[in-house]
Amino acid sequence: MPSSHEQPLPEVIRSLLCVLLAACGKSPTPAPAATSPDAPVASTSAASGESWEVVLLERDEPPNQLIRMMHDAAYLPCVEVAKLLKVAVKPFPVVPDNYGHRRVTRITNGSSTVVKTESLGGEDASSMDPKTGCVYTLPSEKMVSVSVSHAGKSTQVDNGKVTSVEEIPEWPAFAPRGKETTEYTQARTVNGVELRCLAPNFWTMNTNKYLDLREMCVYQTDKVLVDESGDPLILLSHAYANVVNPKYAYTAIVEPLSLRRIPKSEKDPYQVSNWGK
Repeated sequence: MPSSHEQPLPEVIRSLLCVLLAACGKSPTPAPAATSPDAPVASTSAASGESWEVVLLERDEPPNQLIRMMHDAAYLPCVEVAKLLKVAVKPFPVVPDNYGHRRVTRITNGSSTVVKTESLGGEDASSMDPKTGCVYTLPSEKMVSVSVSHAGKSTQVDNGKVTSVEEIPEWPAFAPRGKETTEYTQARTVNGVELRCLAPNFWTMNTNKYLDLREMCVYQTDKVLVDESGDPLILLSHAYANVVNPKYAYTAIVEPLSLRRIPKSEKDPYQVSNWGK
């Protein structure tokens, strides 16, 4: 869940990155890259109805480039005006490297899903007004957003409180569910999670110096970790963004932290009552 302190421009950049990441599998695919006889093959051996939990970390490298841009484009000019007004300036806050991290936990059994997002946010009390010292604050309230899709309903739980309940429309009979993953031919393991990745020369990769997909991986086994549309989850991606100024370029990274099968002895993760206060 985006925090309220984020500015419109970062949202545009992140939206463009989302479009870029979604491009694979939605455009006509040219002839696939050549594969070796040892290339990993998608498996469909997972038992039906099992629930799996994967924890992902979303982060930028270098960190906090968008806040750095805010410092240079807004705070520094504000400071110059404050000096002319002879107003004492408040120092720009020190930003921890992990400030913009988002931890996303996804649980699925192939039909029901839970998406839990943990981040920092809250009300932005920054004034950036030279008359009051160019105050800029980092909202630091812990935000926990949980979305539960189960039994025909989508329920949103924010910081322990149910904020919305909606009916999930029937999936159109003519629409396919679940993209193919045959183009993910490169075996890789990250934090103990076995992946299959697009080859470096795949047609959507490394094509643009401004907004570019550099890496993209799914789980090694098909039909285990899927989203609400039945499509395979992207467990690892690197997307380069340089749409404003090279000084503020960064790579948006998604990487898996852990993966486990949820035992039947645990609480049912698809019951909304288990996520509220």
